[in-house]
Amino acid sequence: MAHQIAVWTSLNSDWAALCEARAGQPLPPSWTAVLPDRVDCRLDDLRRLVGERDDAVAGALIRLTQGGDHLAGRVVVQALLPKLWAMSRRDNRHDMGDYVDVAWTRLMTYPVDQRPGCILVNIALDCLKLLTRQDGHFGRETCVTWLTEPATPAPPRVNRPLWGDADTSSVREYIDALLDLADRDGWASPKATAVLRSVYIDGMSGYEAAARHAISHDMVRYHCSHAIKSLRTHRQEVLQTLGSW
Repeated sequence: MAHQIAVWTSLNSDWAALCEARAGQPLPPSWTAVLPDRVDCRLDDLRRLVGERDDAVAGALIRLTQGGDHLAGRVVVQALLPKLWAMSRRDNRHDMGDYVDVAWTRLMTYPVDQRPGCILVNIALDCLKLLTRQDGHFGRETCVTWLTEPATPAPPRVNRPLWGDADTSSVREYIDALLDLADRDGWASPKATAVLRSVYIDGMSGYEAAARHAISHDMVRYHCSHAIKSLRTHRQEVLQTLGSW
């Protein structure tokens, strides 16, 4: 429970700081172009609207998220927190951090056009279903498996040990070469590959990586989940260039 509370407190503190930093700033032009005309408000107002099940606002923010707008996704995740908190408290296998991980992943794949109603509830239930299918805690798989096996459902566990029984130096060399490819060919943003290097090569915890890159722990989770999903789509190019690990 102490860890649950720590994650909850950290995310809410991060949100409060984000709202304060953006106080008085207009919404980004890309947002006003897709949000309903009636919406012209602060970040926390948007969070409240999504939390009150305004599907037009939620859908617009999810489309922005899927287009690469991290801040839009952060609004939706913050609106989801009460639901994720309630589910994690009833779950003796997965903690709040696990629910936040899968929430970010689900935002990137949620079919807004096919499921335009009850979006917040649907995403919360999808998170529960995804974690239930994973049958509890994962073994200590190496990050190479996460990066090169497209069928592996697990999002990166950036606050847990990353190395399994594999030879550490060879894993690091492979991941370093893979991230060089990602940088060269634009498979992930420079920020994302920098975060991945901190977590998967330097072995930093999520909180240590957050401090290094001056971002929140929540954003470390997002960069890892989003970038690894992108890298998996290039698995064949990886194998052709680097071979299998």
